Amino acid sequence: MTEHENDHQAYTRIPRWTAPSAREEGTDVHGTRLAEDLTRDLERRAAALGTGLAALLTAAHARVLATLTAERDLLVGH
Repeated sequence: MTEHENDHQAYTRIPRWTAPSAREEGTDVHGTRLAEDLTRDLERRAAALGTGLAALLTAAHARVLATLTAERDLLVGH
């Protein structure tokens, strides 16, 4: 892996990954259950920030995507 400069910060380039199903059309859903104590902690954190759990998780997801892609701007929605 190589590093490149972006806004004076070094990022490690992540190789492209294409799932075998990426050529297929349509969507799929994957889910997992979080431990009850983790869910409670996340709900408390969201409340402390004055937001809901969905908004907190969306923000966390966006941060991960921005980090993986080394992009400053990221648009998410549903």
